[in-house]
Amino acid sequence: MHKITVKRKMKSSAEKVRAILWEIKSWVQFWSPLHKVEIFYDDGVHQDFSMFLEWQATNAYIRTVRFLDHEGNIAFFSPVAPPPMIVHHGLWQISASDNQSAELTAMRWFKLPLIERETLEEYQKRLKDFSESFVGRLENLLKCLGELCEKST
Repeated sequence: MHKITVKRKMKSSAEKVRAILWEIKSWVQFWSPLHKVEIFYDDGVHQDFSMFLEWQATNAYIRTVRFLDHEGNIAFFSPVAPPPMIVHHGLWQISASDNQSAELTAMRWFKLPLIERETLEEYQKRLKDFSESFVGRLENLLKCLGELCEKST
């Protein structure tokens, strides 16, 4: 399993950041790769939804199940992972700096499928390239989230 981590300071309270993260349907308004969200279940602690979005220049369907933990972080796994991943899960960790700022950490664990006749060197290069692209995507998402948090404070 491969892991990537991206952090960003937010000029907003941890509670506000958490609320915006949880309101997955509102992401359509600020994150341009996202086209549509369907929520199947949400009791405020558990959430099951699907997203239709652009992923690596193609339209993709992703299903995700999220859990709000006892520390206020949001853990998740994707029974239907974004292509080309075969495993995808993660954590949104929210740390309050004070009442008006927080740090958001996005941690992702994932696995790419092995391709027939691919050498270990080829796989490692593909994994490195994908990881760099994924980090960039998360940085953009956190930037958009941060801008939304700042506007709504």
